[in-house]
Amino acid sequence: MSEEPASESRAAFAWPARGRVRTTHLLAAKAAGHRWAMLTSYDQYTAALFDAAGVPVLLVGDSAADNVFGHDTTIPVTVDEMLPLVRAVTRSAPRSLVVADLPFGSYEEDGKQALRTARSPRFVRRYADLAGELDRAVREFAADVHAGAFPGPEHSFD
Repeated sequence: MSEEPASESRAAFAWPARGRVRTTHLLAAKAAGHRWAMLTSYDQYTAALFDAAGVPVLLVGDSAADNVFGHDTTIPVTVDEMLPLVRAVTRSAPRSLVVADLPFGSYEEDGKQALRTARSPRFVRRYADLAGELDRAVREFAADVHAGAFPGPEHSFD
């Protein structure tokens, strides 16, 4: 197994010195060829440690179902159970971008259901970053437009 040598052609990149990492910073890092870590955190202690260590992205995953709440699978976890975990991680990690999974059953219908769940005041307030879900919903919408599935007859005034 060979390691790729550091490329001299890669653009310089630095995470923001102050403030929270944002999706625009991740896009800039990707454009510069910079790799970054994303670690899972469910509590204030690991979130604070990861943040202090410079981990730019923290995930509050639905895997909390089996790692925190003792379920056999991730399916039973609810938005209500995820909220305290997202709050704890966000409050304890002032620099890292915090991404929260939407639990099973809160997005399966379509991107619109994901947006309704993710944008609900209880979930969003200031605790969750909607980066992944918004990106997925926008891509789904764009694909519908390109495929001619939107606007459909229900959106027309003929």
